[in-house]
Amino acid sequence: MLTWHCRSGLPKKTQTYIFFAIKDSSKFRSDLKRFIPLVTTVEQVLKIRDEIDEHKRKKLPGLVPCVGVNVSFSHFGLSKLGVDDSTLAPKGAEDVFTLGQKVDAVTNLGDPKNSDGLPDWEEPFLKDIDGVFIIAGDSHLSTEKKKIEVELIFKAHTPLASLEIIETLVGDVRPGDQDGHEQ
Repeated sequence: MLTWHCRSGLPKKTQTYIFFAIKDSSKFRSDLKRFIPLVTTVEQVLKIRDEIDEHKRKKLPGLVPCVGVNVSFSHFGLSKLGVDDSTLAPKGAEDVFTLGQKVDAVTNLGDPKNSDGLPDWEEPFLKDIDGVFIIAGDSHLSTEKKKIEVELIFKAHTPLASLEIIETLVGDVRPGDQDGHEQ
């Protein structure tokens, strides 16, 4: 079972995170229905990992083309969607989950505070974040293409958008002996 779990993460050489706030819950739910087919299942991940293993075994050049997508919600995002998340937080961490990362950062983690008493973070992350789309793949081109597809579903960057993109970050795995570890 442990081996299966370790193999179930999205394979990647690069990963894009799209942090968002839900602007219109009803529209977002409708858009989410169109987004669901993009979500990568564990079965799909395991198939891709088998293809990667076979590719390596045969010592073929290059990378196996792949891209995976997932979404994660904060307590605030789930609340906006009307989801009862009262059983989702681990025992003893209910307050951390419901109060959010900004509160947790200064009360439990000891992050430095700014003059407003908020964590001394980069400005975009001081906004309320309802969720994050995670797009992982073999190249910037494949993840960028999928990012555009996600943004189109939610009509991002238009007046009809059901969400507001707070920040987008791109991370790559490290080269050389650190390969497989994220920066």
